[in-house]
Amino acid sequence: MSKVKYINAAELKALLAKKPEITICDIRGVGEFNSGHIQNAINIPVSSFDRAIFKPIKDKDSIVFHCKSGTRTRINEAKLTTAPFKNIYVLKNGISEWQQSGGEVIHSAGAGNSLMSNLRIFIALGVIGYIVYHIATTLH
Repeated sequence: MSKVKYINAAELKALLAKKPEITICDIRGVGEFNSGHIQNAINIPVSSFDRAIFKPIKDKDSIVFHCKSGTRTRINEAKLTTAPFKNIYVLKNGISEWQQSGGEVIHSAGAGNSLMSNLRIFIALGVIGYIVYHIATTLH
């Protein structure tokens, strides 16, 4: 079990410059991840965290975990230390600090696919279906 080292955004930028292939793991939910994440980050929500999930990752030297503000990473530090990596880093104040320091954030295509937007689409299709049905039955 490795010990966690907390780093700030400037230290993460330096680490990425030195080791661009380092694994960055965003532990937020899928919707949060899609709304903005660090380039090349993988998304493993802390709720589905398991040591086996890291098997496909080839380079087991170093990993950087982050959440939005650092709270979830601090709360789940014991879980994070079970990851099979030699060096485990945590971005102290999460992606919020990364963004405040000018760090680039990537937005995924699925960012709008929340439950609420899917519900709105479903309701809109229902209304359209009703209108088409009503028109079709009154024309006959």
